Amino acid sequence: MAGLNDAVVIAESGLAATAAASVMTLAAGRPRPFLYGTKAPLSERNGADAGLSFLSSHAAVSFAIATSTLVAMRRLHPHSRANWIVLGVGGAIASFVATARVLGGMHFISDVVGGAVVGSSLGSSSLAARLAGFNRTGSGRRWSARHRGQRPILTLQGACETAQSVRGLTSTV
Repeated sequence: MAGLNDAVVIAESGLAATAAASVMTLAAGRPRPFLYGTKAPLSERNGADAGLSFLSSHAAVSFAIATSTLVAMRRLHPHSRANWIVLGVGGAIASFVATARVLGGMHFISDVVGGAVVGSSLGSSSLAARLAGFNRTGSGRRWSARHRGQRPILTLQGACETAQSVRGLTSTV
């Protein structure tokens, strides 16, 4: 079941990278490189996504998936040489995607570098945040020795209690 959980987290990191890149792209509103010349057809220059260059979603997603896959592999197989293969292949594929977007005239180099930074950050933090404080045991998870006796900060029960207390505060105001 550990592999399935990691696959879900890898997918979550890709979705989180898509969301973050989309928000940043809409906020920046930077025109694509082909708008600075006259070679692009008028239909492309007037397209809906012509002004949406910074941050490359393709680069963000590919680096998020590559990084989160590496983190998952290192967690499952900490002393394996396969981790280096995952790093090399994942990094090469993500770099190829980013380079293709620049060579295709869809992004500036700064767009894909920003996407790589955001994707790598989300990819490395998604699995670590999900599994922080947990030790893998034979039959499931338990709190590590440093957290024994403490409740996890982010639980469904804690979120519901917080929501109810906030709801109670806002209704009395």
